[in-house]
Amino acid sequence: MVILSIPNYSDKIGHQKFYPVLNYISFLDSISAVMSYGVWNKSYKLTIVNILEKINHQPKQKLTDKTDVNKIFENLQSAWINGLALKHSLETSNLKFAHWDIIKFYYTIYSCVSAMSRIACKDIKKENHYQKIKVYNNNILENNFYSKLILPPFNVVLRNGRLFPSPKKITSWEYGQKQHCLEIERGLRFTEAHSKKNVTSIIDFFKYFREWANYKGTYLVKYLYGETCKDQLKRALENISIYFQVMSENFIIKSINFEKVNEVFNDFKKVSEKNLELDSSLIKDRFDIYSTHFKK
Repeated sequence: MVILSIPNYSDKIGHQKFYPVLNYISFLDSISAVMSYGVWNKSYKLTIVNILEKINHQPKQKLTDKTDVNKIFENLQSAWINGLALKHSLETSNLKFAHWDIIKFYYTIYSCVSAMSRIACKDIKKENHYQKIKVYNNNILENNFYSKLILPPFNVVLRNGRLFPSPKKITSWEYGQKQHCLEIERGLRFTEAHSKKNVTSIIDFFKYFREWANYKGTYLVKYLYGETCKDQLKRALENISIYFQVMSENFIIKSINFEKVNEVFNDFKKVSEKNLELDSSLIKDRFDIYSTHFKK
């Protein structure tokens, strides 16, 4: 297993070398492994059902009059566009432009976080990444209701240097506790060293990963040789993106209602297929399943 730490190279480019690529992929792979355990199925639809079964029992939470529902839906649609763009890119480019795939991946996740943060915090002072992630880390993960809608490992944080929750509460998978949870903790400590925040979550890592890909890692695509490395990154980006979208869609449905969110998707489907030529069948499959689950 690759150990996540801050490299100490003596040359000028330091940790911009290929070393971080392997570390980042290892971290993403562990997130994907813990997330997928007992949930992932060869059938996409069964996977969605399995995810919903883990969180669907939570009761609804009413919004206040101050909640800007239109902005929530703007963020959700942004997540859909980025998610579909990522899916198409992974199918066609085979990570030839990995840095752009990482950026699309991040904005899929960030758009979901933005939508959820608007529900959890009625008065977001600044419209920026730092503030939205701060709301996710504090207002969502620390809230008795909202935190139950966030599935492991996306509820894992380093709080003042301590890992919460414990590996046994993250997963019942013994190997996952010993190997993947340790890798997740190392990844968070690596991120904490750069962000210098009191609370560091996996979303903070995604942000750092995007910044690295955007500003430092572009030329490192050439180091992504070997099918194992490419397959790990491709699988992790795709699986985490889908899982997080399902989780956030459920979060929004629980806070608003299925009928309204479904209406937004139907409008999105018409416009995106006409104007952007996007195939939204992947999202439609999810909403077909939601229509059964949320009308029980």
